[in-house]
Amino acid sequence: MGTRPVERSAVAPEEPAVGASLGFPCRVAMHSLVSWTGSRVPKRWEAAGPPDWTYVGIRMTVSEFAPGSLVDAPIRVDGGIGHVLSAHDVGRRRPDSNEWLIRGLSVAVEPGERVAVVGPTGAGKTVFLRALALLDPIHEGRIHWNGRPVSGDLTPIFRSRVVYLHQRAQFDDLSVEEILRQPFTFRIHRGRSYDRARVIGLFESVGRGEAFLGQSGRNLSGGESQLVALARAMILEPEILLLDEPTASLDAAATRQVETLIERWCSTGPGTRGFVLVSHDADQTRRLATRRLALSPAGLRPEP
Repeated sequence: MGTRPVERSAVAPEEPAVGASLGFPCRVAMHSLVSWTGSRVPKRWEAAGPPDWTYVGIRMTVSEFAPGSLVDAPIRVDGGIGHVLSAHDVGRRRPDSNEWLIRGLSVAVEPGERVAVVGPTGAGKTVFLRALALLDPIHEGRIHWNGRPVSGDLTPIFRSRVVYLHQRAQFDDLSVEEILRQPFTFRIHRGRSYDRARVIGLFESVGRGEAFLGQSGRNLSGGESQLVALARAMILEPEILLLDEPTASLDAAATRQVETLIERWCSTGPGTRGFVLVSHDADQTRRLATRRLALSPAGLRPEP
């Protein structure tokens, strides 16, 4: 296909020159569809794409470019990325009444940040987490992803980059490997490929060998199911994991394995991989999170 110039846009206060150090993370977008995140404007782009490019559109994929083709300046700089995920005065009512389940909740998550939401049973932690994922309708407020309000055609892309994990994963008779391969058949993940070696490495880090991939999903223990669900999300390279009580009802050993997998995923992508965790386990939130928020009728407040 050859090369195409990138649209120039003077969104930043003063558009930097190619190769200039900005001193803050910025987004450089190619055709407003594929973006790179970093603190320095590169001199040229390999259209085949380094692995940390982020898909923000669906009309074209990197694979449409000739391998090794280059895209030079001009470039588009959208200024500071700021919050990768944010909620603004979010509220949700009960489906059968006007009673508010949550209301007026706001949070902003930076790239790579690890946030825990704590609170008593019934405070609305899971309701809020599902609202962040746009799995349930919200009746007030808005959700932003990388500074953009999420709606319409952007929603499925958002859900591929901000991934919600249920409290208890359940699988059918597919093998573990078939379960892990399944998302790569979906249109939203076209252009991505299943990396078996990486998967084996993930499971070896929690004491599961290659043979584990052949086990039936139906026969997995609760802890093993959570490990598979986490691994399936992680290999899709999301920016944020929304973790809803990921170790609920698990014993101490299984809890440690789940936490190990979360820690490994975050540490191998510092500054780019983060999560919002809901947990009743105060010790777990202190082990895993860099910031804790308490949810109460008064809203979300910092928790020491």
